[in-house]
Amino acid sequence: MEPLKELFILNASATPPYDIAPSEPTELYSQFLAKKSQLKAKELLLYKLSVEEIAFNPNANFVSCLWNCEVLWILPNSPSDVSIVFCPESKSLNASGLEKERMLSMADKVEQTDIDKLAKQKLTLPSTLMDLFWMTQNFHAIIKLCFGPKSLSASFLNGWGKHMYKHRIVYASMQGSDLAFYAKVLFAIDNALQIHWKSCVDADDRQEVNDAILLSNYIQDSIISRNFS
Repeated sequence: MEPLKELFILNASATPPYDIAPSEPTELYSQFLAKKSQLKAKELLLYKLSVEEIAFNPNANFVSCLWNCEVLWILPNSPSDVSIVFCPESKSLNASGLEKERMLSMADKVEQTDIDKLAKQKLTLPSTLMDLFWMTQNFHAIIKLCFGPKSLSASFLNGWGKHMYKHRIVYASMQGSDLAFYAKVLFAIDNALQIHWKSCVDADDRQEVNDAILLSNYIQDSIISRNFS
């Protein structure tokens, strides 16, 4: 594995008080990264999500980025690859889509246009409070499986889910005043994680990682005070 990717994984997997990075990735992420193909990696991920009773079927591109440890957006203000906006609740697994993914293992027999179509992710913007909540929970489940339930990223997302539920009346009221409010909240969550993860890549010493961006409650406070922007 490339040194920067290894540094990112270990820094992101640190547990409280977050001052020392572990010597190796979580057991599950190690198993996931060791899979010989993207399909096998996704099968493991779906199994673990089903055990957690999470109804989320990640797109092939989403899984590929996790498998290759490529979680940073190409453009800093445009969610891509690994993002909360690609984590909608799914009512059932798409059998046709899964079958197409199996064909990726025989890429030489598949038209490139088909692979391109399969790799495209559909950005989802929440229209209801439950959409917002479940997208946050689904992303939390993924991050928890990768970096561990006690990692700062997982704790951050878990905290947001609790905040949404506890203050659901405020959230619904804010959405009523601004139909883009839920989408803006997701971007604020996404952006904070990106800042944290970028510092995980850049920091040779775990204590130099920007943890403050995920420990601060100023965004949540601004929602309660109705000063969110």
